[in-house]
Amino acid sequence: MESIILLLHIGLWFLFVIPLVCLAPQHSAAWVFTDFENLGGWPNNGVSWCIGLLSSAFPFVGMIFCSQSNTRMMLNYFKGYDGAWHMSEEIENATHIVPRAM
Repeated sequence: MESIILLLHIGLWFLFVIPLVCLAPQHSAAWVFTDFENLGGWPNNGVSWCIGLLSSAFPFVGMIFCSQSNTRMMLNYFKGYDGAWHMSEEIENATHIVPRAM
């Protein structure tokens, strides 16, 4: 059964990828690497680019500083470490690689 599923997986991958690559609109390398379309409605491209980075950076935000009764207090939210936690489950030598990636 696993062999059949493997063959179906490989066959269907080629069946879907080849038409997508051949029928997709083609653009020049200059268009791919230099064109920026600000379709978010932000006033300039820099703001739009920074807002776009928030979604990829959010899983790694872990420490939030807040002030409570005139003392600085550090709150540790575990949701911020979720991205690094799942990465560390999948790689070898995670104690060195994950902090370097963060």
